[in-house]
This record gives sequence, structure tokens and C-alpha cells, in this order.
Amino acid sequence: MQRSDNLVVVKPWPFQNDKFTVNVEACDLCKAKFESSTELIQALQEAPIKVLERTFVKS
Repeated sequence: MQRSDNLVVVKPWPFQNDKFTVNVEACDLCKAKFESSTELIQALQEAPIKVLERTFVKS
């Protein structure tokens, strides 16, 4: 569950540490459906890449 402070709470907590942060790269695409794999590949190559960060905490 994501809290209002953007921390993510996991129940039950299966991890050794009480808190950790995960970063992933993501692309924002202008549409959800593409006519071909080639069109999707081109859109992915042209889309700006941003880093999403989530911190998971023990409740």
C-alpha cells in the first residue's frame, strides 16, 4: 500500500532490512496501442527516460 508520504508498506514484511529503495527506468509513451512492433520500438527509442523511485518500509 502506498502511503500519502509516497512510502510503500508491505504486509507481511518478508525482507531482512526494515527499509529499502528501488529505482527503475521508465518511458512515457504518447499512446497505449501501436500498429506494429516497429512502431513501438521507434516510440520507445524516442521517448524520454525517467527514473522512478519507490521506498518500501516495514509497517
